[in-house]
Amino acid sequence: MALLYGAVLFFPQPWLYRGLAGVEGALLAASGVPVLVDGALLHAGGASFEIVAECSGLVMAAMLIALFFASGCRRWGWLAGGVAFLLLFNVARLWFTLYAGAVWGQGALDVVHPVLWFVDAGIVLALWAKAEELV
Repeated sequence: MALLYGAVLFFPQPWLYRGLAGVEGALLAASGVPVLVDGALLHAGGASFEIVAECSGLVMAAMLIALFFASGCRRWGWLAGGVAFLLLFNVARLWFTLYAGAVWGQGALDVVHPVLWFVDAGIVLALWAKAEELV
């Protein structure tokens, strides 16, 4: 996991962060939140948000990949599907986090942001457990 996490941090993907910011900006606008997107920055609700490596969904994917290899799981279809699901789930997670911060303020953001990291970890573990047929 440390190697994969290091790769996510030390090999930034600015095109991915800008793309996610654009998608999130469109989702916020569709939700009635006025937003300005400037590269990987979003300005909404009097606050600014920057999409960084940890926002990309790649950390969740790295956790799932690490679990698969550590446990010797060889259900590659589950791994590919799990990574795809996590990347799509990440778009929803980001939207809710940004929406909370833009609409309900910093207090809501301070609660939603860490809570959703625990949700992320739970989903990663659930995907792995299902692939391992533990559940």
